[in-house]
Amino acid sequence: MTAGLAAICTSLIALVLTILRQVQNTYGQRDRIIWPWLVIAMGSLSMIWGIVVLAVDNESYLTPGFVMIGLGLVCFSILSKVGLLALVWRRTFSLANRVPLLPVLTALACLFLAAFVFQAAVVDRNAFIAARVLVGLACFSLYSIVSILESGTSSSG
Repeated sequence: MTAGLAAICTSLIALVLTILRQVQNTYGQRDRIIWPWLVIAMGSLSMIWGIVVLAVDNESYLTPGFVMIGLGLVCFSILSKVGLLALVWRRTFSLANRVPLLPVLTALACLFLAAFVFQAAVVDRNAFIAARVLVGLACFSLYSIVSILESGTSSSG
């Protein structure tokens, strides 16, 4: 699970570097490609790792497997902000208003997964902690939605 947290931290660093380079006016075509793809890689790695952990047939691996999948979903939630910044920097992107759908979908995926894991916790108590963590990760994804909507509705003057 530490690797999943490292993936989220890497994704957040990509977000901060995106904002920093845009503020410094040094954001270029290379940045437009590298930072979103780094976040996609982190999210994909975390989700695949979670699936592999779940595939190992050991009940004590339930919590780490589901949490790794949830952490991957949070990386994709962060991708919505990094991707939006890359798409709209110094150009027009007609589908920019659709980007907030990504954290909505990741939050819903976390909540649906949590619902199934809560149901599994009725039979296997090892799943209860994972379900609670997934609900918390869904809340983090919802924070991304609020952040994007807030930045989209703020006035420029």
